[in-house]
Amino acid sequence: MEENLTNGEKILVKAEQDKITLILGGIITILLLVVWPLALLWVIFIYRVWIVSYFTNKLYITNKRIYGSTGLIKKQELDMPIDKVNTISTSKGFLGSIMKYETVTISSYGDGWTFPQVKNAQEIKRVFYEQQEKK
Repeated sequence: MEENLTNGEKILVKAEQDKITLILGGIITILLLVVWPLALLWVIFIYRVWIVSYFTNKLYITNKRIYGSTGLIKKQELDMPIDKVNTISTSKGFLGSIMKYETVTISSYGDGWTFPQVKNAQEIKRVFYEQQEKK
């Protein structure tokens, strides 16, 4: 992201992925595979999503725009001026409540981008709305 900044643009906040979830998921995976060989389904369908999400999701808010990218095979990219974004919302499920992470959803004119397992979701919202007020 740093190489794509324009003159006078600086990164204000970067989404922090939750490493604890990744580590805990790895421990659960190992334990499940030892106890129950069919736990391979867990690895294929659930833990794989956590790993891909951790290593491929990026979300930055600068003083001028929001930049994000998701996906490994089907890569999606968001690069939008702050004043074009309608809302940033957060949500968390049961596991998110326990592990203290949230999903950040950015909406603009019917389109939505989702960034899961973000530890500093409230900071991202705060910085976004501060920048939007300045525009």
